[in-house]
Amino acid sequence: MKLLFVTGGSPATVFAMTPLATSCRNAGHRILIATNRESTRAAMNAGLPTICISENSVRSHIRKLRMSGNSEMKEDDSMDLLDFGEVFANIAVEYLPKLRKIVETWRPDIVIGGQLHYSAGLVSREFGLPYIRLAWDMGEPPELDQVAENTIASRLPFTKKNGLAEPTLNIGVCPPSVCDPRIPVDVVMQWIPYNDQIELRTDLLDNSYRTVFLTAGTKVKYPDYFYSYLRAMVIELQRVDARLLVSVPQDAAQQMHRDTGARVEWLPFDSVSKTVDLVVHHGGGGTALTAIAYGLPQVVLPNMPKLVQPAQRLEKQGAARVLLPQEENKPGALIETVESVLENIELYRRRSARLREEMYSMPTPNDIVETIERVR
Repeated sequence: MKLLFVTGGSPATVFAMTPLATSCRNAGHRILIATNRESTRAAMNAGLPTICISENSVRSHIRKLRMSGNSEMKEDDSMDLLDFGEVFANIAVEYLPKLRKIVETWRPDIVIGGQLHYSAGLVSREFGLPYIRLAWDMGEPPELDQVAENTIASRLPFTKKNGLAEPTLNIGVCPPSVCDPRIPVDVVMQWIPYNDQIELRTDLLDNSYRTVFLTAGTKVKYPDYFYSYLRAMVIELQRVDARLLVSVPQDAAQQMHRDTGARVEWLPFDSVSKTVDLVVHHGGGGTALTAIAYGLPQVVLPNMPKLVQPAQRLEKQGAARVLLPQEENKPGALIETVESVLENIELYRRRSARLREEMYSMPTPNDIVETIERVR
């Protein structure tokens, strides 16, 4: 079969698809990744056939929405939760013409779309193809779908009658105990961590140190895209009684080093995880799921409203501590929370291990290939 994967937004959206796409190709199927320019390198680094369907970044769509006056965006381009539905609806409208050309030319048998890539469903319905919706994190708020449907209908009147396309199959990647129960899931798939890699050093394989891993994901850019948010955490956590590993995208790393004096670089979380005791992060779904996969305790400082509830579900399971903005802004709150978790690390490890075992019980991407083959 030919399988067209549609994603984009950041490298993380490609990382989430890579294990399934690779399993499909290893099973003898032909695959093609359709994504935007900011994510093409991540797909090609994974050795996946890739086509660019947009030169625009998600950030450019966010700023366009800000300029329209329809959104109350805050520092670092964070947004109110429902604004993301409008942003990805606009992305769907932009993607659709090029996706039509790809389908007409390449003639895929199935279209597999990342969770908020509504264009995958639209083009599937237009050409009568099965549509599979693949989650890329702990679950996007379902309210976004209604916002997206309304926005798409206002821009593409032919969609008003039928709304968004219903997936033939919904694939979830989050352990059910910490998944939003409102999200439709037909089959679950084990999260297999994947990241862009670097040439590793021996010190990154050394687990003789107590180690804290700090990241704000793949979106950080200097000077204003979650940069100040991460910089504040780097400065505070340099006082922690542990080795601090800070992962920053390469184009922001040099400035971060100048601003903080800390050693910062892009570090693939999946590759250094065996040396890590605690993960401090922004609440990104890929980071959280990777921590679950390795049974690592977490301290989460959600940097977007939509990341709050997933983080709180982790905290409810005893696998994480969550600091909301009104708490994290208190002087010393982050370092106190991190040191508290480190002092009780064995308790947090046991609770995190329960989630890891739940994830390991889920079908692997190789298993899901057989399910996809039956969809056709």
